[in-house]
Amino acid sequence: MEKIKIKDIGERGLTVRDTISEELFGLTNEDYLWLIEPVQVEIKLKRFDATVLGDVQVSTCYQSSCSRTLEDVRREWKDSFELDYEVEREQEFLDMEDDIRQEIIIRLPTKVLSDAELKKEQENLGLEEEEVPPANTYRPFAGLKDLEA
Repeated sequence: MEKIKIKDIGERGLTVRDTISEELFGLTNEDYLWLIEPVQVEIKLKRFDATVLGDVQVSTCYQSSCSRTLEDVRREWKDSFELDYEVEREQEFLDMEDDIRQEIIIRLPTKVLSDAELKKEQENLGLEEEEVPPANTYRPFAGLKDLEA
């Protein structure tokens, strides 16, 4: 991924699309999970005085083994996050690759289940497929519907 010229971030911002090689992550088939495609990165940058904000969208495919059945699992994976940087007046470039790489590594799933095991898990919890909230959704009042008046 190339460095970004700070002066190119205009009033309307800047959108950068790039890829990061899956090999840069150091994950191999000896790890619990490894990337099998390059990571597609889209960054929407905005500059406010001495701060640059980046809204980052990433997507790739990974391979792993089901934590229960050891069956091979291949999945598409997408995530988004924000990064911010303090920039100094004389600074010309912004290098976001290491920060993006680190964010991806900490956001990858720690437990992988096959599709069949995911379905069993949902049935055990009494959830229909449509009712499963996204993994990153905070729902503090979700249990209120189960309370009796």
